[in-house]
Amino acid sequence: MKKLILILVLLTAATVALGLPAAIGWFVQKGISSTVDERLPDAQVEWDRGWFRSGVRIEDEDFSARLNFRHASPGAGWVSVDGLINLVEAAAAIDIDARVSLGGTLTVNAQAPALDVPGPVTWQYDAPSLRAVAEQGGDTRVSGTADGLLVVDGIGNRLAFAEPVLDFKLDSESMQTASGRLTLTARRVGRPESRIMVNISSINANAIAELVQALRQLAGAEPESAAAGLGAIGAASAWQQLAAAGLTVELDELVLDGQARLSGRWIPDNRQLTLNGEGDRATIVDWWSNIVGLAQQIPPEEGRSRARQTLEDLAAQGAITLGRRQVTVNIDSQAAAEAAIE
Repeated sequence: MKKLILILVLLTAATVALGLPAAIGWFVQKGISSTVDERLPDAQVEWDRGWFRSGVRIEDEDFSARLNFRHASPGAGWVSVDGLINLVEAAAAIDIDARVSLGGTLTVNAQAPALDVPGPVTWQYDAPSLRAVAEQGGDTRVSGTADGLLVVDGIGNRLAFAEPVLDFKLDSESMQTASGRLTLTARRVGRPESRIMVNISSINANAIAELVQALRQLAGAEPESAAAGLGAIGAASAWQQLAAAGLTVELDELVLDGQARLSGRWIPDNRQLTLNGEGDRATIVDWWSNIVGLAQQIPPEEGRSRARQTLEDLAAQGAITLGRRQVTVNIDSQAAAEAAIE
């Protein structure tokens, strides 16, 4: 009897061990096929299914992909994938390597020789790479690097960076909330390093999901259309939910070309904003004018004029002290509100 039980156990284990890779391959195919059918109904999909491996080829007018999967193989976890994704509009070939470990951790690596994101403002990355690690408990970390980044438009505005580095960490606080830390460093060509470090707490997961969905709808809708209006309403509603949940943004440090340093805090629900620091006036105007020019698509001269005028207006309001070469920032909206009430 004991021998029979042992044989049955061994047979069951062997069946599971042999059948598991095929089952994983079936789930992978079903999941990807359903997503493609829903989001890319005109795409052509061809599968090459195997017991321990499978491959898929996806052809669409905007991109093509060649992906190879390994199912429950040694060293690969539950499933791993590697392949190449070609983006037509960006003229980029992205190398993908991802896997799900036996503990449920998802790791994704992506890199490309170059990546151009076209539009009125073009983002041109030189040798970008991205790594994302999502643990089963919800904690996520995203890091990215590039040899260079050029942000430019067709009217003269430009920001050129050498070796930008991105690091973002999201920690799950509960089933509904999380906190995050963002660090971004870069060096404008020929200038000292610039960086920003931000802590974000009380991030409501449901509100973030709704905000992302609304922004997607808004981005894909025609201007002034009904869909655009609904997207804007959805984004505003999601933002109100984020603020009501206690969203807090802490600016640990903002450094511009090593010549300006700011720190502060923003609590949207309380309309509380504090911002303190000082910096070189010319550096602040230079950054501000380029960002305004790129964002609003105005010529550099007009962007510089607006930056200077805004500094004059802030000085007149008492928010900053404007010297000939130096700007001192001392913004405290809560203190101002309390003083007005008294």
